[in-house]
Amino acid sequence: MTTDNRKHLVLMGVAGSGKTTIAEELVERLGWVSAEADEFHPRGTSTRWPPARR
Repeated sequence: MTTDNRKHLVLMGVAGSGKTTIAEELVERLGWVSAEADEFHPRGTSTRWPPARR
């Protein structure tokens, strides 16, 4: 029997809050794997969302 010791971290927040920036730092500093949720949406759906406010 093998044990899977992988853990997951979910970064959540409003658009423009820095989620991607934090994820990129974790990848660079700790060698973690990152998945951007926007990449899982069907094409064209994100164009209906309002742009991020900065």
